Amino acid sequence: MKIGETILRVMKERGLKQAEIARLCGITSGVVNDLIKGRRDSVSLETLKQIAVGLEVSADELLFGRQSYDDLGYIYLVKKFEAEGISREQLWDFLEWIRKVTKK
Repeated sequence: MKIGETILRVMKERGLKQAEIARLCGITSGVVNDLIKGRRDSVSLETLKQIAVGLEVSADELLFGRQSYDDLGYIYLVKKFEAEGISREQLWDFLEWIRKVTKK
């Protein structure tokens, strides 16, 4: 789970302590510590919302970490192909073919 990693990153970027994170998010320092240490693998939707609002990050970022626009574009493209009935495997095979053809 990426929640603890995101909390830790925000702490370092902003120079905050666990107690400050807990206060900003309206949760206990114990919960913050458990998330950072990986001892807690889930949170309620309400807690997720509190953390997102408190840290001013999206719930997506908390759950999945930062994603580049390239990653998001790729995800969008794959979903678009799948909606057209093209599987990920077919797309992968096509990309492999393109790589082979363009190497010549």
